[in-house]
Amino acid sequence: KSHFFRQKGGLKLLADYQFNNNLIDDANGYNLTGSNITYDNGSAVFNGSNSEARRTDANDIFSFTDGVNDLPFRIELVAQVEINNEYGWILSKRDGSSTNIEWQVYKYLDSININLFSNNGSDYITSSVIIDFALGSVFNIVIEYDGKGIKEGLNITSTNSISTSKTQGGNYTGMVKTQSDLLMGQAGWGSGLGFTGKIDYLKIYK
Repeated sequence: KSHFFRQKGGLKLLADYQFNNNLIDDANGYNLTGSNITYDNGSAVFNGSNSEARRTDANDIFSFTDGVNDLPFRIELVAQVEINNEYGWILSKRDGSSTNIEWQVYKYLDSININLFSNNGSDYITSSVIIDFALGSVFNIVIEYDGKGIKEGLNITSTNSISTSKTQGGNYTGMVKTQSDLLMGQAGWGSGLGFTGKIDYLKIYK
């Protein structure tokens, strides 16, 4: 957790959260504000009910589009996942409306998923990885996207991976910039979707 990389595959490091008893971004100062988060040996602990970390994103910092075309990005995180829960929203840029929807990373049953949306809930591309979960295990998750607007360019990998899949719903034409917040630990649009577990670090490249 101590060494930071400014570039990865041509992308620049946008944000680097190490969760050393805080929600500070060590890369560019895009600090998060949190509620009901505790810390354990350099990890942020989310309780699944009311824990969250948030960054108001009125300047579209965490949008992966220039307003016309999707942009390449990479997300790296290490998570310790409580598998007894069906859902667990890890990270997203969307709110409760039907239009302020850009992307989301979440656990569902035994999979970790990334969705990119065309500004609604029915036009999307998804990449999923099925994981051999063991209660309390730690998983290194990497998400990469080439910005080309097709599901083949969206990839998610993890330790203890069993299989991966890609799907498309409706007519995905690319993400649209919105002013929805960057939100960690909660879905932001429904109850019972909070993440239960720990996040050791999060790095976002763009």
